[in-house]
This record gives sequence, C-alpha cells and structure tokens, in this order.
Amino acid sequence: MGRELYERYPVYTSAIDRADKHLLSLGATFSLLKELQKDETSTKINNAHLSQPSCTAVQLALVDLLRTWGITAKAVAGHSSGEIGAAYAAGIIDFEDAMTVVYHRGRLIPILKEKFPTLDGSMMAVGAGQADIAPLLERILRCVGEARIACINSPSSVTVSGDTDAILELQQLIEEAHPGTFARKLQVDTAYHSHHIRTSFPTGMR
Repeated sequence: MGRELYERYPVYTSAIDRADKHLLSLGATFSLLKELQKDETSTKINNAHLSQPSCTAVQLALVDLLRTWGITAKAVAGHSSGEIGAAYAAGIIDFEDAMTVVYHRGRLIPILKEKFPTLDGSMMAVGAGQADIAPLLERILRCVGEARIACINSPSSVTVSGDTDAILELQQLIEEAHPGTFARKLQVDTAYHSHHIRTSFPTGMR
C-alpha cells in the first residue's frame, strides 16, 4: 500500500515516517510503516485500528506529494474517515491533528466489538441508485436484520451498511430484481454509518 511511492519520493517517505512516529507517540501498538510494507498474505490492514490510520496517512502523504508538484485542491470532499484527509487538504487541520483523530477513531472500533460481542455487521458496495435500492431494503424482514443506505456515492452507486444477514439478503434481492448489478460485500467487519454505531456509542462518541 503505497510502497512504490515510499521508495521513490522523499516527501511521501517523510510524511509516512511522520505519521508512524506520531501514532507511536499516541500509544499505537503497531508500526504503520511495517504494516504498509506487508503483502496481502501477511497484512491485517482490514482491521479498523490499522486500516483507518493507514488510509489517512496515505491520503496526507499524497496531499504533501502533490503540493510539491504545484498541485493544490480548489475544492475537497470526503466521506467517513475520508473527511479527515479532506480537512487536511483544505488546511483546516494540521498533519498531527489529522493522525490523532483517525487514531482514536480506529481505536474505538475494537472497544465497540468487545462491549457488544454479538454485533455482526457488514457493508456492501452497490452499482445502483438510491431509488432502486431503497425499496429492496424495505423488503428485508426484521427477523433477518436491518440494513440501510450509508452513503449515496453517485446517482448510480450507493454503499449499504447493517446486519450481515440483512446485507446478504439484500445481495440476493438485488440479483433477483436487477440481474447482473454490481453488489460486492466489502472487506470490513463493522457496519459503519448504521444503527450499530448509533446504538453502541454514547452520543458524544458518534
């Protein structure tokens, strides 16, 4: 993940090293640099406490690299943890603040799972619009579980989040109603932007 950039561009290298050092100063029990250098057979990058800081660090490093090429954003947008990278690109928060926010954001997910061990959540990317998916969500029985649209990415793309059984049921409904439509379950073990987060964390932690 970003290994070629790390080896080739000193500015990018410096940013990743800076992020790694700051995470360790916050109490991280992992090395960001070591995790980013692992291959797909050995990495644990899909774990939230690793994936969120890793993605943000790469985003910040890319922003720094692009700036050295004279490329700056006229406007930025971000969803979920991507909002942190967007805020950095916009100059709203500095590098260390961005990494601090994402470190604690990722750190809270294992706490959620420990506190609510029966939660079984998933997410799915769907190549269809809200108008097509919303009626299918209403067809999912409560006994199966609950799922909802977590993000409208574009008029023809949404991300759905919720109980794993409900996500799998929705996947079947999509295939029946819209054969051939892209519907891929994401490699995450937490139903971000769903009722799992709303009901599990106190108001101030959401």
